[in-house]
Amino acid sequence: MFVGFFEMALLCVAAQQAVLLGEAAYVQGESLARAGAWEQAIAAYGRCWAEGGALGGYAQAGTARCLAGQGKISEAAARYEALMAADPEAPWAMLAQAKLAVLLQAQGRHAEAGARFDGLAGVSPAPWWMDAYRLQAAESYIAGGARAAEGYRLLRGLVSSAASYRLRPDAARKLLLSPAAEDRRAGILGLLRSAKYSEARDALLKEGAAREQRLAISQALARDEAAPSAGGGGDPWRALLLTSAVYEHGRKRAFGAAIAAGRWLARAYEGEAATGETLWWLGRTLEREGETERAEEIHEIVAENRAAHYRADDALFQLGWLRHAQGDAARAAEFWTALIARYPRSPFRHQAHFMMAALGGEDGPRHLRRAIGGGLGDYYAHRAAELSGVGGAPVALGWNGADLGLISAGAPAAASALALLEGEVRFARLAFLGRHGFEAGQWEALALCRAAKGAAAPLKHYAALAEAGFAHMAIQFARAADPDALAAETRGEEMNRILYPRAYWPRVSRLAEETQLDPYLLLAVARA
Repeated sequence: MFVGFFEMALLCVAAQQAVLLGEAAYVQGESLARAGAWEQAIAAYGRCWAEGGALGGYAQAGTARCLAGQGKISEAAARYEALMAADPEAPWAMLAQAKLAVLLQAQGRHAEAGARFDGLAGVSPAPWWMDAYRLQAAESYIAGGARAAEGYRLLRGLVSSAASYRLRPDAARKLLLSPAAEDRRAGILGLLRSAKYSEARDALLKEGAAREQRLAISQALARDEAAPSAGGGGDPWRALLLTSAVYEHGRKRAFGAAIAAGRWLARAYEGEAATGETLWWLGRTLEREGETERAEEIHEIVAENRAAHYRADDALFQLGWLRHAQGDAARAAEFWTALIARYPRSPFRHQAHFMMAALGGEDGPRHLRRAIGGGLGDYYAHRAAELSGVGGAPVALGWNGADLGLISAGAPAAASALALLEGEVRFARLAFLGRHGFEAGQWEALALCRAAKGAAAPLKHYAALAEAGFAHMAIQFARAADPDALAAETRGEEMNRILYPRAYWPRVSRLAEETQLDPYLLLAVARA
């Protein structure tokens, strides 16, 4: 159903777009290049360039790509260099820089490649699709020798933050080759978090410092003993061995040993960020295996002993959920009340209010109103609003300090943010590239995101990007500019239009009329 939803949405947008000079030739060039028909693709890109339109720079980059595909590396590199020199600030210049860096790396020219990767590795916030380039940058920094430390630092960042779970283990494996023990430990931890348990164990066994302690730890865990140490710090290899033991015993369903390792880890390494994440994983694993009492113990450690950890509010909600599932409403309410009090900005607070309302009691209506505060797009806010309505009367959703009645299914759409800016050639180009899903669109969107930082009304730009199909990047940059931008209590109309792009509105309106549902609820479900 939702495939059709988005296809129809894109068709609705496509019908509104202005035609750019060279569009047809560029589309043909992309199609031929994907098929490996390099000569024909070069000819098509040449026709696009000859028309002199806004796509010329990307057509030149496409030609360079085809030359590289033919094995004409020097010609391709020269074409990329010329494109960068002609207009260093153009969005296709960054694309050319990335492709040139990859070409140089493939030739073993790592110092030159590293210099080209420099402009890419420093992009902040880095879109998810740039992680692959950051990995390649690290490889060239390390292979070049002089910048190896910088390369390993970049790999550590990728292991902890890369969006792609396939890329993280690649970065982790490269860290294992570092001469620095800190890097190798980060690599082993990255393998554990990527569920590469056998690889992580083998890597640990190669470390002399870890081998010396492994037997003693294994014997203690076999006796279900925790460590006497209650202080912080300690040997980082021991912390990694305990972390490994949690994952390894947990996946084998040897929960006694896994919990013993988790307790030990919590006591001796309470301040380590990895401790909270490891315990959260164990608690959720125990839940899935029906080990409710044991799961509660671990979640309480995260919630109480690791209160600053980003999973602490999550753990409190789960504790309430588990108690509620067992019919212990009073204890569930205690956990959810603690969550609301301790973490007023938690993304789970509106859900907690909704669940508190579901428990009944005289405070039920108050909690239902608080749940509505989640605002547009929050599932529990919409459910609470529905439950609060009496006789079909509209119920206000909190939005930027004001009340906003539920939008009726037939509500007219606000003017498209993309259409309002499409008079600018860069937004028209973005709309075309996004509509077709071309790689160049990512670079165009990145350039616009970076330019929006200095714009008078940056959220209008981000909303246009979202409508063009680059909502993830738009949200990422909006959040970086203002960490509170997504908070339900403070976000305004423009932020909602980034989260729920109006490009989908024609189809959403029709579905809302057919189903008699709130159109923003449909958008929230589609986005989830």
